[in-house]
Formats: sequence, structure tokens, C-alpha cells
Amino acid sequence: MGTKNRAQDQNRRRQKAAAKAKNRASRSRSKVHISNRTIADMAAEMFPDDQWQYWASHGVNYLLSDLDTGTWTPMFETIYEGAQIEPNGIAHSLIAKYGPDNDSWTPEAKAALAWVAQSREVGFIYKTECVKRLEADGDKEPETTARLPYNGTVWGVFHELKQKLLARKSI
Repeated sequence: MGTKNRAQDQNRRRQKAAAKAKNRASRSRSKVHISNRTIADMAAEMFPDDQWQYWASHGVNYLLSDLDTGTWTPMFETIYEGAQIEPNGIAHSLIAKYGPDNDSWTPEAKAALAWVAQSREVGFIYKTECVKRLEADGDKEPETTARLPYNGTVWGVFHELKQKLLARKSI
């Protein structure tokens, strides 16, 4: 009879250990929070409309300007004085300036229109890249510096973007 009790005790210990392991796994899973928010929702929170509008215009200014020659030719200079331009307004302004037929557009204008057509998320990524590079350069106020006109580091980021866009041959 002692063997039967020993087997029952071992079985109970195994069941108890399995239950403890299951509870531990359940507790650790409950600590993991899985968000139902989309990337677009998070970008909208971290990159609100006023910032996206600014960076859409700011990017167009850099893309229309020529880093190689150092020629600054912004389309929306008033943003540096606080004016805001809606992304749709930016596209309309480009079409008004360069015409509806984009086959005759300059490469810079095509790149600028492609930039405006990007999502808020892409805009946020490029804004973040500008800030990171300024921080790496030792800038003490990279968020502020990134918003200034004709900054060499920011211009470099947008120059790289322009090269990527033009290399695609789809614009």
C-alpha cells in the first residue's frame, strides 16, 4: 500500500508543479501589453498636424534648393515666420508653379511632390533622422535647429532623399 501512496504523492507533486508553472506563465503574459493602436495612430500622436504641415513645407523647401551649389530657393519661406500651409495646399502650390503636366517638371519639383505625397509616418521618420544627425554633430538644441532654413545637416538628409527618389525613375 505504501507504493500506491508514494505514486499518488508523486502525481500530486507533478500536478502542483505544472499548475505553478502555468500560473507563472499566465502572470508573465498578463504583464505584456499589446497595443491595438496602429503606426498611423502613434505617428499622429507623436507628430501632430501642425508639425507634419511644417515638415511637409520644410522638406519641399530643402528639396527645391540645390545643396551642391548652396542655392537656397524655398517655396514656402513664410513657414519660418510661423505661417502654416496644409499638405494639400503644398501640392496645389507645386502644380500652380510647375504646371499640371509633371513630365516637364524639374527633378527637384518631382522630388518635392513625391515628398508631399508621403505619409505622416515617413515625414516623422525623416524629421527624426534630421534630429539624430544634429545630435550626433553635437548640437545642443537639435529639435530647434532642425526647423531652421538652410541648415547643412538637414539639407544633407533631404539631399539623400532627393537622390533616392530620383534614382527610382518612377517620379
